[in-house]
Amino acid sequence: MCEKELSIKKVVDMAKDTLISTGQHSPQFIGLGDEGVIMAMLIFANDKERDIAVEAVRGLVKLHSIKKYWISTEAWRSEIKTGEKLYRRPRQDIDRKECLMISEFSSDMKTLDIMIPFEHKEKKIIFGDESTSSEGHSIWNVYLEREGIDERLDNFMKKINDEFIKKLSHDVSERYKEEFFKAETVEQKKDILMRLIADGKKAFEEQKKTMLENVNEEK
Repeated sequence: MCEKELSIKKVVDMAKDTLISTGQHSPQFIGLGDEGVIMAMLIFANDKERDIAVEAVRGLVKLHSIKKYWISTEAWRSEIKTGEKLYRRPRQDIDRKECLMISEFSSDMKTLDIMIPFEHKEKKIIFGDESTSSEGHSIWNVYLEREGIDERLDNFMKKINDEFIKKLSHDVSERYKEEFFKAETVEQKKDILMRLIADGKKAFEEQKKTMLENVNEEK
């Protein structure tokens, strides 16, 4: 393609058309450089191959002096409300939703993600409402050093887990607070503390039930 201008809206429309016409959307790179639009399919089946694909994108961006690019793909979406869940990758969440994801990356360090949930119904694709985010945690952002991305992802994961533990500690403590202060003997207080700890362990066990194991889908 020799176009010199391309918007995320057009990329979204292209991605929707691909999904509607083929029933799927493999990962795709679309870059806007000095020579116009560069397009490439990204083929990978696991995390190691995905990392190789990221480096391929890095090479394309450098080779063609690309100032802005998009990654379009199917993805899993996981909504984690503050304090309600431990961190998990979207594909591991039992409540995951299928969506079409278009990520925009610019050399000025601005990012934008558009996520469009969809369902297969009677051989048709039914799209839900779009949502946007500009958090910029994606490993596909090759304008950032990989180490910096890993650190931000670690901080994001820690924040979610800390919020869950904080809420759990508060909820369990409130549940036993009055009973604890009314306890008259050391044995009674010890019993309450043991039940409090057991409730905390049970909450973590319940979290495991919301996570899928041995998931191979690379969405």
